Amino acid sequence: MTSMHGKSASVRSWSQTIILTAALLFSASLLSFNLYRYYRTNTKIGEFEIGAALEYIDRYHTQEIADEQKISGILNGLASVLGPHAAAYSPEELARRDEELYDMFVGVGVRLKIMDGYPVVVFPIHDTAAEKAGIQSRDVIIAADGKSLKDADWNEIFELLRGEINTKVELTVRREGEPEPITITIVRAPVPTTSIEYEQLLPDGETAYLHITDFTSMTASDLEKALMDLESKGMKKLVLDIRHNGGGLVSAAVAVADLFMDEGPVVTVKSGKKGKGETSVYNCSDKTPFKNLPLAVLVDEYSASASEIFAGAIKATAGDSSSETPLMARAAFSGPSRRGSEVSL
Repeated sequence: MTSMHGKSASVRSWSQTIILTAALLFSASLLSFNLYRYYRTNTKIGEFEIGAALEYIDRYHTQEIADEQKISGILNGLASVLGPHAAAYSPEELARRDEELYDMFVGVGVRLKIMDGYPVVVFPIHDTAAEKAGIQSRDVIIAADGKSLKDADWNEIFELLRGEINTKVELTVRREGEPEPITITIVRAPVPTTSIEYEQLLPDGETAYLHITDFTSMTASDLEKALMDLESKGMKKLVLDIRHNGGGLVSAAVAVADLFMDEGPVVTVKSGKKGKGETSVYNCSDKTPFKNLPLAVLVDEYSASASEIFAGAIKATAGDSSSETPLMARAAFSGPSRRGSEVSL
């Protein structure tokens, strides 16, 4: 039987917990209110002094928060209000993105997107470990090495799927038509950054099909080599597939357009509100090896950024090789921040 003394101690303990919780909630509410008041009285109307806000938080917040964490929160919050194609990359995430655009990395070899909280395979990269292991488009990766990927951020996904060469990762996959999740073991291997896949002639023997997965520093030269090879095999028409191509380097999109378009402007990029910031004009050269090649470009809702620039430029000049009307695109750029992160639009 519990003594009265024990009950009294228990009540005091609960009372102290409730009082402490209430004090913390009140403190957080007071901080939020005073931060807003501090903002209103120490800044111009409509202008948020980030430095002043950080100073106030440092002075009055009860917990230590690292500067990198605060800056990351600011950049992520800023990116979230800029639109669906805006993202804030940490230095580590940016280094990984640069690997994909310029170098080679070790991993499983898949293109992913997030849907309903899980990474979903857009497609396995051709001739990689994932393709050889049987990973398919639309596979939902629900776990890696037994760790759930529900609501995992990209850093967590990268850490689990990439790794040392010849190491194994066990993926739990939900696949259409399968009643239960299936397990696929993949041995990590180098993933080349080639962005040209599925180069082939269609059954008519004259129409070539090429899939561009990214616009990287090597896309234009790889594409030109593939087209020269296909031309030697009888290619007379081309279907260029940039579906599920989320973009990449603007300069790479221009270089690819340069293979098909006459000399002149491809795209004008204007930054700032109403295009009042810096203006950059990207031009094609006078070297156009495939100017007369009949071309069809396939796009979908996932064709973004550099893909839109390329497709729009091709469409704008279709049927009129002398057209000098460039495609106008506002603010498709990557800009550095002071801490090595980057906000990409």
